[in-house]
Amino acid sequence: MLRFVSRKDYREMTFVETRLIASNSRVSQDQQARSIASLQEEFGRFFLVPEGGANGLGVRGCAEILPEVEEDFDVVCCPAGTGTTLAGLALTLKEDQNLLGFPALKGGEFLQEEVERLMEESRLRPQSTVNFQLITDYHFGGYAKMTPELLAFINGFQKRTGIPLDPIYTGKMTFGIYDMIQKGRFKKGTTILAIHTGGLQGWQGMKHRALI
Repeated sequence: MLRFVSRKDYREMTFVETRLIASNSRVSQDQQARSIASLQEEFGRFFLVPEGGANGLGVRGCAEILPEVEEDFDVVCCPAGTGTTLAGLALTLKEDQNLLGFPALKGGEFLQEEVERLMEESRLRPQSTVNFQLITDYHFGGYAKMTPELLAFINGFQKRTGIPLDPIYTGKMTFGIYDMIQKGRFKKGTTILAIHTGGLQGWQGMKHRALI
């Protein structure tokens, strides 16, 4: 069953899920329970998939990514929205690997605690000492914000490689990786794995808003 969700309803749902629940307070849990009960009255029993898949099961799914990679890499890079993918990757890092998360939103430092919370919720045991770092310098003004510089980079990258990037997540991460390389932030010979998390549908919203 599909139901239209107004901007007002979406903002309220997002506030409950990401702002209140993340605080892990009793009030947050009560509000979440009321929100779910209201939906159950309308639709009956259902399984709630949080935005971004941000729960323990989502983390478990993302924990299957790195074990499928046959090559060894020194650094793993990943865009970050809710932090779910980052949490799954962090749990399966090898001892000598580093993980860099690139938040797509301004003020992404809060994801440090959120990633740790999601890792704990997954009930998975880390394969090694968890070593991840948030790189918060490449949000380009905030979530879904874009600059001419970022757009030029994304277009140039696709022309050179044939790989499309999205403007909200992977474009910002890839720009950040290239910028850090140019600034000498990685030792010579460092091997880097960049996780492309998709998000290409974001271009439709950008076109609708006449940003490109």
